[in-house]
Amino acid sequence: MPLERVLPRLRRLAGAASPQPGLMDFDWADLTGEAALLPQELRGAVRDAAERDPLPEMRECWDLIRQPDCLDKLRRFHAIGRALKPGSEAIWSERLYRNAALMIATAGAAAALRAAQDPRQAWEEMQDWWRKAARQFEYRAGRDVAAPPGWRADALREAAAALRSAGWDTGLLAFWTRWWLEDPTGSAAKYVVPLAGYCAGTGFLAELLLTAAEPDGGYLIEHPDAALRPLGESLLAAVAAAAGVPRKGIAWKIDAGASLPGQSLPLEGDSLGAAAAAGFSLFDGDFTYDSRCLLIAAVGPGGRLERVGGQIEKLRLAKAASFSKAGVAFDTDLSDEQLRQAGPPITRRLRTVEEAKRFARATQVDAPWL
Repeated sequence: MPLERVLPRLRRLAGAASPQPGLMDFDWADLTGEAALLPQELRGAVRDAAERDPLPEMRECWDLIRQPDCLDKLRRFHAIGRALKPGSEAIWSERLYRNAALMIATAGAAAALRAAQDPRQAWEEMQDWWRKAARQFEYRAGRDVAAPPGWRADALREAAAALRSAGWDTGLLAFWTRWWLEDPTGSAAKYVVPLAGYCAGTGFLAELLLTAAEPDGGYLIEHPDAALRPLGESLLAAVAAAAGVPRKGIAWKIDAGASLPGQSLPLEGDSLGAAAAAGFSLFDGDFTYDSRCLLIAAVGPGGRLERVGGQIEKLRLAKAASFSKAGVAFDTDLSDEQLRQAGPPITRRLRTVEEAKRFARATQVDAPWL
């Protein structure tokens, strides 16, 4: 049966069953944490949709996750985690809940496109799933649109364009639906912005990965690959501030790879601010970011760079990873000698985001930045 491990957990979370005390608090961990049961089983259901229609089970998942108890139990689960880690930031439970529900809705749209024999039926099912998601999470849903003559169920871009012209906000819905239908191991082009973090006394390297979404831009969406990773409110605020209102549609995710144990470990803090601001701006302007450059600073008022914690550890990581250059805030408390010893060959103090962008922009000539 499709979603055979997801459905019992959602039924418990929605209050449709009475588990032993405390059990349901960890159903969210199974669905969205290391086990990743929700995206794993949704992907399998979409993949096999032509042979086994998963839409009845997906509709039940959607009805269950919309129950208020689901969000309440996720908030409680995050509160337990925060109590076990004094001083940690609050995790934005509403974001994870929204992303889990959007996964169900967009997977439902993808399964409808893959399963339907009649393109008109596929169009109507897809439109119905997108409308459900739009109404639930306040995306703009325009008027109903009939399938254009000759439309094929694999022509998702054309469908998104038609609905967008009818007043729909299709950015996230189309991007996530297409993600379910594509090979997740495919070799899509990656725009890489190096990051460095500091957790439990240990530094780690990570990457901010950016992907162009629909051609009509002006919006920022999370990539579904990492949409269920717990993120602190300050990190999310730093990403939003760094991106601003882009010229193109941009999907983003943070990948810590194997350098940070535990994919469900929350990431928090604003120390990625300078790297994110430079990365979003250069990507949006069709410039290349130097993947051998690490920026280690937050962004303060007026675009001024501000020093962050763990600078020495992050510089050492950059040097060990053979980065060619690193930038820190001009107000760093590190001496010239510390910068020289800990950092890559070119390590500079930078005052503003504009300086950081010039420093991080790749050029054809590998020369010291001036």
